[in-house]
Amino acid sequence: MQRLTAVTLVCALSFALQGKQPPQADHSGQAWVERSNTYTNMLLEVEFAHAPERGSRQGVARFDERISQPTLADELTLRRELEATLAKIDAAAPRETDKRVQEDLAILHKAYDLQFRQEDYRLQHEVPFLNASAEVFQGLRGLLDDQVAPERRPAALTRLRRYAGLEPGYQPFTELLKQRAREQIAKPGVTYPSKIEVETELGRNSNYVEGIGALFGKYGLKGWQPGYAKLKDQLTNYDTWVRETILPKARGDYRLAAEKYALAFEEYGLQSVPGADGTPRGADRQGEWLSFRRLPRGDQRAEEKADHR
Repeated sequence: MQRLTAVTLVCALSFALQGKQPPQADHSGQAWVERSNTYTNMLLEVEFAHAPERGSRQGVARFDERISQPTLADELTLRRELEATLAKIDAAAPRETDKRVQEDLAILHKAYDLQFRQEDYRLQHEVPFLNASAEVFQGLRGLLDDQVAPERRPAALTRLRRYAGLEPGYQPFTELLKQRAREQIAKPGVTYPSKIEVETELGRNSNYVEGIGALFGKYGLKGWQPGYAKLKDQLTNYDTWVRETILPKARGDYRLAAEKYALAFEEYGLQSVPGADGTPRGADRQGEWLSFRRLPRGDQRAEEKADHR
């Protein structure tokens, strides 16, 4: 199930309304957008701190050497921090005098309420499958790209070593993913990912792994080979573990449990929230929304797949 990040949903809604302003409109009339974005940026700061690869892709260089930590402890910490930040925003909302800002904040609250319930459902009922090779490739490709300033690219060497667990204080990324899956497997009555999803993802991984080496070679970075060799072995072993542990119990169809389907349907409705004029806010920008889709832990990753070229 693919979903939007709640905070980027509101960003997209604001951008859509910006696009509807007449060309002769006074730019000072966009002050409300800046005000609304102040609140969304508070949440983005929290999100990026726990998904630094996303921060890097948004051009925030201070996240370039950092990597995600796919652990239960980090998930719970992120949730607490988002709830605390959202509580501050909710407390500030009544003091906002512009109805458009109030509307954005109301949608933001509703979106995060849904996001939290989706997370709760996954935590209680699902075994995650996160494709380690795709995750690592995308994390490194966010730095090794023609559109990234050359001075930022060497950070990929540190990020590579951290994925491989070769930096002090870091465990191999693949081992963290295994541990997270085992924690969910230990719960009674959990649902596994679909078989075709797992098989399709595993079938792409040789391209991802070879692509990592090609990226480092393309940009002429030095000293990447030992870390890459170690990481390559880890990614290969992880795929073997997935085939032995996840794939035999994977679901044979795409049908969703009733509760998850209801959450998915609710998300679709949130994307069609009407604005003050009665038209769906941002309905004309759904293609742009799709480009903002987040990589949620344990879900399919539309952002990375769409970005793979």
